Amino acid sequence: MALVDPAAISHWSAMHYHGLTEQVPHRVFVLTTPEASIPRTRGGKAKEAQKGYTVAGTIYQFIQTKPERFFGVEKVWIGEARVAITDPERTLLDGLMVPMYCGDFAEVLHAFEVRMTALDLDRIIEYALKIDTATAKRLGWVLDHQGIAHERLARLATLPIKGYRTLDASGPRKGPYNHRWMVQENLPGRIEE
Repeated sequence: MALVDPAAISHWSAMHYHGLTEQVPHRVFVLTTPEASIPRTRGGKAKEAQKGYTVAGTIYQFIQTKPERFFGVEKVWIGEARVAITDPERTLLDGLMVPMYCGDFAEVLHAFEVRMTALDLDRIIEYALKIDTATAKRLGWVLDHQGIAHERLARLATLPIKGYRTLDASGPRKGPYNHRWMVQENLPGRIEE
């Protein structure tokens, strides 16, 4: 928290903290905004900065988001330090936006299964609507496949979108089209070679 302001532990690191994954990331993911001054590695090159910034043997990976998308953050105690971390609902949405920073899309789907009984459905839907339409549609698909009643998902289903988005944002543009959620189901086993 001393490196960047604003900042919150996020993505795979937050998934691990909230018990949504058993995998331990090898770096600490930190959500921040473009206005924040991000420490650079020696040489300061953008490509090097993407690899992370090392402090006392720990690699910090900074992920920037628009200031209006910096929300869903809570303060927690980790050891003797009080830190900001994305709450479980925001963490799950980060996984839908950039699954490569959360293990992969399969790990994100597993995290939804783990959290489902404790998921704050109203909160995650509100968050998704504030982030972007593609994320809202992906969320609708996930919740639909988790058995959430269609009436509860109406706000996500009726949200207008132009064209299909890939379900796995980091996956190929292959697979069947889901007309209800306007996503291309580019999941392993669903993609025809």
